[in-house]
Amino acid sequence: DDDDSGDDDDDSGDDDDSGDDDDSGDDDDSGDDDDATGGGVSCPQSFNSYGCCSDASFFEQTTCVGAGHSWGCPGDLLVQLDFDEGVGTTTADSTGNGHDATLYGNPTWVDGYCGHGVSFDGVDDWVLSPTALSGMTGSAVTMEAWIYVPTAYPWENSSPFILAATEDQNNYRFSMTAGGTDGRFLWRVADSSVNPAGVYIDKFYAPPAFPAAVWTHIAGTYDGNMVRFYVNGIEVANHEEAGTVDAATDLEIGGWNQSGNLFYNGVIDEVRIWSMVRLPQEICEDARGTYVAGSPVGTCSF
Repeated sequence: DDDDSGDDDDDSGDDDDSGDDDDSGDDDDSGDDDDATGGGVSCPQSFNSYGCCSDASFFEQTTCVGAGHSWGCPGDLLVQLDFDEGVGTTTADSTGNGHDATLYGNPTWVDGYCGHGVSFDGVDDWVLSPTALSGMTGSAVTMEAWIYVPTAYPWENSSPFILAATEDQNNYRFSMTAGGTDGRFLWRVADSSVNPAGVYIDKFYAPPAFPAAVWTHIAGTYDGNMVRFYVNGIEVANHEEAGTVDAATDLEIGGWNQSGNLFYNGVIDEVRIWSMVRLPQEICEDARGTYVAGSPVGTCSF
């Protein structure tokens, strides 16, 4: 379970840290905007108590408009776990693709970023969707979630997993690791045909202050050439390396392989997985920010 082996932990040259304001606008009731739109249309379902739409079609257009797409193309949103049940040991995939998930250990239902979320104790709680990654092509992916990390995280000997493929802990992986005396994020995919020795396509990101006791949106993309990592709608790190991501089927949330030091302590909500690379403005909007186009890059503000 050596999650850092073969990794250049301080790829500082690949970071575009400008403006990574990790806690801007991330309070749990942000965006109680009951005329929010997605795909250019109003939410087709009623909003939950946090003003968020739980209908997956809200995030997709009726037709794909190519490279300038906004809010995704039909069928590209593979999995959406809203965790809005509030009771029981299962949570539904609201895309209708059938990638429902089961809660193991004793995770608890709590207030999430949008409606309910799932709180993990860092000891033996995890969630499994046995088919969530089966639709991946290996050439394009976006993974995103809202997380709430406790104020004091036990970083020593801890590498808590947020999302990861069951088949290989280093594939389609969001995790947190110790970085000096504080924490950092890791976004990683694996191509064993290119890097059989355990050197992965990934990027670490150590924020100036690790976001704690605040809702934080994280997202990672890979287009076959570049991994990009976003915090609260802002691209904070990237790394260029070509490859095709290894096939995977199962998705584990809040841990990996029931390994003690890999369990996550905190709340996770609104997990979405796409078989496409979301554009910066789309990720900004997912984080409830406002995107302003610019050259060479735009900005995401709150």
